[in-house]
Amino acid sequence: MRAWGLDQQVRPEFYLTLAQVPDGAWDWIGRTMDVVVRLQGAPIPINELRSAVSRAAPGIPIYNVSTMQGRVSSQLEQSHFDTYLLAVFAATALLLAAVGIYGVLSYTVTQRTRDIGIRMALGATQTNIAREVLQQGLLLTGLGVVIGVSAAMVAARLIQSILFGVRSTDFATFVVVSFLLAAIALLASYLPARRASSVNPMIALRCE
Repeated sequence: MRAWGLDQQVRPEFYLTLAQVPDGAWDWIGRTMDVVVRLQGAPIPINELRSAVSRAAPGIPIYNVSTMQGRVSSQLEQSHFDTYLLAVFAATALLLAAVGIYGVLSYTVTQRTRDIGIRMALGATQTNIAREVLQQGLLLTGLGVVIGVSAAMVAARLIQSILFGVRSTDFATFVVVSFLLAAIALLASYLPARRASSVNPMIALRCE
């Protein structure tokens, strides 16, 4: 059982009746003990617990009463807070990545307006121009995903202590996140691609 916290390894335990516990053992546990009561859909009967303990051992106080769910929740509070912060930072990074891809492609389209106009005047279709811009955006995304996944595989060890029941190098998580990033990058690339495909070649050449 996990006697010392959810972040600790499972350890073997064995139990003794009170009559078999040596006198010196009470010093090991600070002269306290935990009592576990199993209930079925009822609130904690604190008064009944106090009465039962008083009958068995008069003068022994009961304190720090809580449900097992409350115990587990208190163990996970710090992990939940850390996970929340990581989620906020991840969402911010995702937004910055999308804005960065959009900005780079928009600038590229603006710089290549004359080139796009010449190509369209020579017969390039709007589909060809849009596909080229989208391919450029996906290329940037692909490079970023490869570098990001490689760095994440190394940095994942740092968050292992706040994970329970899942490995920090979970393959499914990396795949899902990579596809999510690719989808958002594709969406961020769509507007510059659409603007590039709508360039009027005559206006583009006349501006030059």
